[in-house]
Amino acid sequence: ELLQSVAQIKSDQEIDLLRRCTEMTDKVGQAYLANVQSGISDRDLQTVVDEALAASGADGSSFATQVYSGPQVSVGIGFATGRTFELGDRVQLDCGAVSGGDRSNLSRVTTVGPASSEVLTLM
Repeated sequence: ELLQSVAQIKSDQEIDLLRRCTEMTDKVGQAYLANVQSGISDRDLQTVVDEALAASGADGSSFATQVYSGPQVSVGIGFATGRTFELGDRVQLDCGAVSGGDRSNLSRVTTVGPASSEVLTLM
């Protein structure tokens, strides 16, 4: 219990590091959403995401960036295969930034173009 009570107390410096890490990851998420489109491959989008992470000022990635689409999204885990996105595809991103030793995690699903009513029910 003592360890838990100490771990729950964050200094202003720790909070600032967490905030910066989250802001970096948010910029990466914005780049992801801006580039999900028909005709781009999952590998190309993964490169865009990794470049946005580097440009954000992060010290590195929390883990290997994962961008995947199609049937892999239903499973909830996948990796880039070179698949080209088509209108209506669901596309998932899992990524995170490292800054000052802290790590963030972002997981988002979106669609290429408007989501169908079936996809909206799932999301």
